[in-house]
Amino acid sequence: MNIGNNKIYLLIFGLFASTMALFTSCDKADDQFYDYKKEITFNGSIYEYLTKYPGLYDSLVLVLEYHPELKKQLQDPGTQTIFAVQNASFALAEKNLNAVRKENAKTPIYLEDWDVKLVDTLLQRYVYPETYRTADLIGNIDGLMVHDLYDYRMNIRYNRTNASGLYKYGKSEIIFSDTNGFDLESSWQNTNTIVVDVQTNNGILHVINPSHEFGFGKVTNKLRNR
Repeated sequence: MNIGNNKIYLLIFGLFASTMALFTSCDKADDQFYDYKKEITFNGSIYEYLTKYPGLYDSLVLVLEYHPELKKQLQDPGTQTIFAVQNASFALAEKNLNAVRKENAKTPIYLEDWDVKLVDTLLQRYVYPETYRTADLIGNIDGLMVHDLYDYRMNIRYNRTNASGLYKYGKSEIIFSDTNGFDLESSWQNTNTIVVDVQTNNGILHVINPSHEFGFGKVTNKLRNR
């Protein structure tokens, strides 16, 4: 009889321990989420933020020297959003472009040699005259269509990643999509952010994944034979 009671006790204890472990796991994941969601505040302009981190945004800062109006916009007071592109994204675009140019018996061309008008067109797709935070996108399953200076349509959609084996319990990110002029999502090209909601003195900054190719492959398409 005592042996039976011990078995029941062990069973109840095991169920209790499993339940507590589940709640503890949820609490940890929840803590990670809320820690991540704490808004990052930078006391300076978007442009100052980009220049504060050598080795990350040098290519973007270089390109802005050829586009003084956009540079000034990122320095001046205002309300805007930028999806900041890191050095690796420009390097990938350059690598893919020159690989194709080599196949076509063309000499390589580098970032400072790219067509200024083309770069301006592509840069504008990462900058918007309104603020878009992750909080503005939550609940919008289809995302939000945003239009750049040249009325080109991009899509921004909120996503919450998985964490600790729990579905949609991780950090927040934005899926940033080039629609290529199509309504059907199957025709879009997507990338994602690695940092969101950086609040600067003149707008919001989101950081694009460094695996993203600047221009979504359009640098190669436009400059492959020039």
